[in-house]
Amino acid sequence: MQILEKEELNPPIKRSSVLSTQASNALAPPVSFQHWFKLTLHGLIACLLMLSLAESLARFIVVLAKPTISHTTSFDRKFALARQGLKSSSTSTLAILGDSLIDFALYSEQLTTTLKQAGLNTDVVNLAVPGNTYEQDLLLLKTAVQNGHKPRLVITHTHLRLFNRSFYKTQSQTNHQFESSYLDRCLSSKPKKGMPQLRCALEKNFYLLRYRDFFKTELDQLQTTLMNPKKRLEFQPAQAAEQDFSPGGWTPAYAMSTDADFQTQFALTNKSHYRHIQNDFDQFNWTESHFETLRQYCLQEHIPMLVLWLPEHPISNAYYEHFHIPLPALTEHYQHYFDQHHVRFINLRNRLSTTQGFTDPEHFNPLGTQIITQTVGDILLKEARPLWLSKPEAHKP
Repeated sequence: MQILEKEELNPPIKRSSVLSTQASNALAPPVSFQHWFKLTLHGLIACLLMLSLAESLARFIVVLAKPTISHTTSFDRKFALARQGLKSSSTSTLAILGDSLIDFALYSEQLTTTLKQAGLNTDVVNLAVPGNTYEQDLLLLKTAVQNGHKPRLVITHTHLRLFNRSFYKTQSQTNHQFESSYLDRCLSSKPKKGMPQLRCALEKNFYLLRYRDFFKTELDQLQTTLMNPKKRLEFQPAQAAEQDFSPGGWTPAYAMSTDADFQTQFALTNKSHYRHIQNDFDQFNWTESHFETLRQYCLQEHIPMLVLWLPEHPISNAYYEHFHIPLPALTEHYQHYFDQHHVRFINLRNRLSTTQGFTDPEHFNPLGTQIITQTVGDILLKEARPLWLSKPEAHKP
């Protein structure tokens, strides 16, 4: 009885039924192309949705963090000024190029007023950027020219570091940051064909690609923070806030100090300052190749140049002496080089009458800026007038 019950509960599987099942499986139609197409399509839609969400998040973060398209906020803003130009009815423009020395030194609006009071319908735009080299000056000048803002005259300056081969070696990391930026890759005048052109088209429309270096840096910082619980998680913008500049591009520097404080801060015995000036003065090795890139372009575009040796604080005399750079020989070398290449050079190194006009041995506060801007205005109207007014200039009615 128990045996029968077990047999009834577990009836034997017939061989014929197994064979029929295998036969039916063998005869079943294969998975259709339409089925695979639907699976692929659903996968693509899912990927596109994920990319759209990631791009939306990237745009939200960019709005909050405001990462740069170059290596500094200052360069971004001066680049925009070069593209847009000054909204003015003036018939011509003078462009100031260079680094922070001339950026702080020349108040563009004051120069414009000086020229217009003399009856010259001319604007002055200051495109100088702290830390710029002649190559980056050239990019800004090309941008202005290509956007219809060709200047009648380029005003720039010379400094020991800008002709020192050793200085450019110390700038290699900064130059790499600039050259790898979106601005230099895609917005500069570098020729772009094939893959670079396609890449720039993608970067123009997709923030994930355009700001990839910024996102990589932030993700690395987040990973470091998560791996180190003791470190507080703080949001840090990609670029620290920088000084505002006037509508004409001048950047003011307001720091002022007494003579005693100044001497203490910038003496050769100050170790931190000594390390700073080593980049400018140590192992001086003359090179003109960087300036030549700018000069050749100005020559090609028929833009005259005015090169200034801006005033320096008397304390800087000790730097030249300490690093065995004879000032008379350097002055003669400058003059010979610029004369040889038909570039107007004016030495203003000792033309600032007060030491109270400096924030440091090379940069000016507003007092110094007012004095040196007036001096340059007089030069433009007198000594250098034939340089940029060789063609008829429109006067005020």
